[in-house]
Amino acid sequence: PAEIARATEIPQAVAACWRPPAPSGAEAWQATLRIAFAADGRVIGRPRIAYVSAPDAAQRQSLRVSLAEALQRCGKFRFTPKLGKVIAGRLFAIRFVLTGRS
Repeated sequence: PAEIARATEIPQAVAACWRPPAPSGAEAWQATLRIAFAADGRVIGRPRIAYVSAPDAAQRQSLRVSLAEALQRCGKFRFTPKLGKVIAGRLFAIRFVLTGRS
């Protein structure tokens, strides 16, 4: 994976590891992931899914599982030393939106 030099690149780095479920129909599914990193790119603590919107409980759970698996798939992120120092310990809220097709 490429080295991440800007905080704005972090959501794309997480999304690159994500294998989202496919929404049925035309509804949109949404989730917000709250996460913090150490300067060396490790995830600090336990990431939290702060918001999930999907039509039913099974689909919401599927969305939660897919985000947890994405973080496992990503492993340790590669931050530039400068970015690592700036973001260490800061909490990020990353919003994911899936749009179904009818």
